[in-house]
Amino acid sequence: MDSAKIEYADQFVHQLIAEAERCRASDVHFQPREDGVEIKWRIDGVLLRVGLFARGEQSNAVTKLKVLAGLLTYRNDIPQEGRIRDFSTTEMRLATYPTVFGERAVVRLFAAPGNLKHLSDLGLPKEVSESIATDLAATSGAVVICGPAGSGKTTTAYACLRALGERAVMTIEDPVESLVDGAVQSQTDIKSGFDLASGIRAMMRQDPEVILVGEVRDPETAAGAFSAALTGHLMLTTIHAGAAAEAAFRLIDMGVESHTLRATLLGVVGQRLV
Repeated sequence: MDSAKIEYADQFVHQLIAEAERCRASDVHFQPREDGVEIKWRIDGVLLRVGLFARGEQSNAVTKLKVLAGLLTYRNDIPQEGRIRDFSTTEMRLATYPTVFGERAVVRLFAAPGNLKHLSDLGLPKEVSESIATDLAATSGAVVICGPAGSGKTTTAYACLRALGERAVMTIEDPVESLVDGAVQSQTDIKSGFDLASGIRAMMRQDPEVILVGEVRDPETAAGAFSAALTGHLMLTTIHAGAAAEAAFRLIDMGVESHTLRATLLGVVGQRLV
C-alpha cells in the first residue's frame, strides 16, 4: 500500500481488521506516535505489538474508522464511542481518545454471528451453567457478571438474555455492543442527558420483566439497578472486579446496602479467559 495515495486509509483499515478477525483478536489499538501509527492487538487477553505503520499523507485510518462508526470526524479534541456497522459480519465498537500526537483509537471485536451466542457455547463448567440457568428462571433479583477488562462479561450477559425465552427484556448500555433478538436495547447519550441511571428509571415505566444494565460503574447506577431488582424485576449487569467475592465489596463501596444485596443477589459469576 502506498501511504501517499488517498485510498491508503481505506485499504489499511480493511486489511488490518480482516487479519485481526483471522487471528481472533478481541481488540485492535491504533496508537499515534510522532513517526507513525503503532498497531497492537489483544489475543486471548495478551496485548501483542503488530508494528509501526505510516500515517497516510492524504487519508487517516482513525478518520476512516470514525466514518464507519458514524462519529464526528471534525471533532478530534474529545473522546467518542460508537458501533461500526455494515463493515463486516463481526460486531465492532470504536472508542477514540485525543492525545498529543493525534487521536488514539481502539476497535473492540465481538464474537462472529453464530458463535458464543448461548450459555452452552461459552465453555463454562457444567455446574456454573446450571446455576446460571436456575438464577435466570427467577422473576426478581440480581445476577452480576464480573471479571477483568476483556474477559467476556458482555458476551456472557448477552448469552443470558438469549436464554430468557419470551419474557419482556429491556437493556440500557454504553454502548450497545451486539443485537439480541427479542430484546429492546437502548444506549446512553451523554449529550442529551440520557445516562445509565436515567435509563433505568425510564425503563421501569415500560413494564419490563428483565432488565440488563450494561455496567455498574457509579453509585447512582448501582442504586437504580438494585432498586429494580428489589421491585419484581430480574436484573443482569456487569462490573469490573477480579473475583466474585470482590464484586460484592465493590457494590457496597458504591453505596448498595448490605441488606439490599442479601435480598436481591441471586448469583455472581466471576470469569477470566483461559
